[in-house]
Amino acid sequence: MKRTRKLVTVAVLAVAVVVSAITAAYALSANTVETYAYLPEHSVYFYDTAGEYAWASREVDTLAVAGVIKGGGTHLFYPGNAITRADFIVMLDRAYGMSEALDNTGSVSSFSDASRISNYAKPSVSALVGAKVIGGSKGKINPLSKVTRAEMAVMLYRATHLTVQGSGAVYQSRGDLVNLCIGTQNYCDVVIENYDPSVTYTGLMGYTDFRRVGGVTYVSLSGKRAIDRTVTYTNGVFTFADGEGTVSIPAAADCVAIDVSQPYHQLNAPTSTGSTYRHCYPSIEDGTVTAIYYSRI
Repeated sequence: MKRTRKLVTVAVLAVAVVVSAITAAYALSANTVETYAYLPEHSVYFYDTAGEYAWASREVDTLAVAGVIKGGGTHLFYPGNAITRADFIVMLDRAYGMSEALDNTGSVSSFSDASRISNYAKPSVSALVGAKVIGGSKGKINPLSKVTRAEMAVMLYRATHLTVQGSGAVYQSRGDLVNLCIGTQNYCDVVIENYDPSVTYTGLMGYTDFRRVGGVTYVSLSGKRAIDRTVTYTNGVFTFADGEGTVSIPAAADCVAIDVSQPYHQLNAPTSTGSTYRHCYPSIEDGTVTAIYYSRI
């Protein structure tokens, strides 16, 4: 995967990338052109942020793209490794000067274990609670508990995605912000212009109006497309099984093959389905396959 780094500010985390428009055809014909993006349901970089840590995968990926966090091995993030919550909160506060910049009247008195917060940590904890960067669990703030790397990533993400509110700033979760992949590129914090809260934005989806304005990337997303094609690939030509027979389409000179499983990654070369990969779906432009997305199921 290609990664692009950009400095992180308290106000916003923006990832600068080169826009690469890739198109796909629904009927596997050069006459009908549609563009697609893949919205991952898991981390595109790390194997071990699945399962019990899946809730942190989008934030982990966003910070990984920006170079804020790194894994500890080949496609491993070690999300369960930990430091104390209080110590991490203090580091976060000191790194961004948040207790001064946020100017919030945040209170920890509602937490039953507030007395366990050390005096040195109280200003930092109060500021981040007020900004909704951190929250408690079952009425407790758990200052002496360990914070996992997954929790650390989520707090870092929230700290860099604050919205000005009154005299301070608060983190607000936004359903219209997504991470998506187009070919080998991963784009983070993309704003869905035609956002519909009733839609689940995952998997292969059509997209239009993909553009970047003032440091923000915008996209319009349409219906999902199942990765459900079978293909034979030989001598640079894809032969797809279609509803009424087969259709053969040559591969573009720069055609990329993508495995959408975890981690999302580029294959060395296109391949036929039926063994490692059960199904696929192509992107087609100017009568050639420019990208093909493979699924193991």
